[in-house]
Amino acid sequence: MFAVTMPASRPPEFLTLGSVFLDIAEEFWLDLTMRPFPVISAVFLAALFTSAPFQNAPAGSATWDLDPTSGDWNTSANWTPATVPNGPADIASFALSSITDISLSADINVDQIVFNPAASAFAITTGPFKTLTFIGGITNNSGVRQNFVVQPSNQNSFESGVVFTGTSTAGSNTAFTLQGATVGGVNYQGGVISFTDSATAANAAFECEGAAVQNAGGGIVVFGGSSTAGTATLVTNPALAAGLTPRGTVWFPSASADNCTITNNGAMQSHLRGGLTLIEGESTAGNATLIANGGLNGGLGGEIRINPC
Repeated sequence: MFAVTMPASRPPEFLTLGSVFLDIAEEFWLDLTMRPFPVISAVFLAALFTSAPFQNAPAGSATWDLDPTSGDWNTSANWTPATVPNGPADIASFALSSITDISLSADINVDQIVFNPAASAFAITTGPFKTLTFIGGITNNSGVRQNFVVQPSNQNSFESGVVFTGTSTAGSNTAFTLQGATVGGVNYQGGVISFTDSATAANAAFECEGAAVQNAGGGIVVFGGSSTAGTATLVTNPALAAGLTPRGTVWFPSASADNCTITNNGAMQSHLRGGLTLIEGESTAGNATLIANGGLNGGLGGEIRINPC
């Protein structure tokens, strides 16, 4: 059983960003009342819901080396041929490797990431102020789960994220961990993953962590445009600090929950807030399974909130 709570009113001011209508006034209102997450900057959301610019650095399709020099994606010596995949037609392939923990030292835009048959199990991390943008998405032929970690910005008005654009897909047997912020401050954002255009979460797994301190953002997955959650499995976890600290969140400002399963976990300590699913505007829950687990020891339960037009 789950409870649905609905805000009593909605402020009238809207800002159009690409195909998504973002009620900026409402975000401030949510921040002051229910506060599921801090206000995400309009500049960042504009980048999420429109085509991201591609860097002009030398780039091309390449395969991660068996024995790379480091775990830095942006080092050409780690790839064969010696070029950094970073362009709208580029494919980054992964097979066996001695270094499987990979991080971005600058923004990356690729058509696809492909994990070849029998590839190692990798963990690809986007750090603070780094964004990984997909045009085509992720193909996992490795037979093992491939992991992605989205770290928080931990600073004011800066974000970290993964963006799926066009018809890109998050793939199958892939797992995404969206970390909550560990430093408090207005707009100190947690990790963000955004689906735009007609992108899909496919059969991937997502875990949105809560913030560890007050006045900071939890991990959040956003479905905008005509994107869908596919058959993905999503988990939102509670805040880890007392007060109005944001929890892990799955947010549908538009788009469809499709056939996904979303579990919103309750808090385990008194006064802590459970995970949140927020469905707004013309979004549809589709045939999704939405679960809100109760809290323990005085902690608040997970929440499913529907706020239609």
